[in-house]
Amino acid sequence: MKKKPSAASILWIMLPILLLSMALSVCIGRYPIGLKELFGILWSKIGSIEAPFWTPVQEALLLEHRLPRVLLAVMVGCSLSAAGASYQGVFQNPMAAPDLLGASGGAAFGAALAILLGMGPQMTIVFAFVSSLLTVAVVILIGSRTRGKRVVGLILAGIMVSSLVSSGTSFIKMVADPEDQLPAITSGSWAA
Repeated sequence: MKKKPSAASILWIMLPILLLSMALSVCIGRYPIGLKELFGILWSKIGSIEAPFWTPVQEALLLEHRLPRVLLAVMVGCSLSAAGASYQGVFQNPMAAPDLLGASGGAAFGAALAILLGMGPQMTIVFAFVSSLLTVAVVILIGSRTRGKRVVGLILAGIMVSSLVSSGTSFIKMVADPEDQLPAITSGSWAA
């Protein structure tokens, strides 16, 4: 029988892969930055380098654009994996996802409603977040009042409420202005 790898050994395998992919993603782009320049720029911020061998454009591009984006992508990935693991832990099912409780559908409904009301990008994000939280709260409220297994009640309540907010989103798309609002709702161009 094969021995299952420990969590620590998996972590020590995945960490270098993550660091390597982060380094490659900040180097690749329209204006490439070599690994030598990457480590030189980063080292210059914590140590001292007498004669920089990179251009000021490369330094600004790395520190102001690429590195923050890559770090944000890593943080978002960590957050999504933690959320997915918590869903899977609660439902004791490796296929569990945020749409199970209607969070995705609620967020889509809130964003579509904000676009229909002519809100800006910041308020659209707030509407999506609040609507997502309210949808999950309604699912939990309905699921807690069901008889039988609580997990099954939550799943069925999530499917029901998700269908309701999905139909609400479809209604908003139907009444939205086809020239202005509908493309923003369907493509997400409000976030640009």
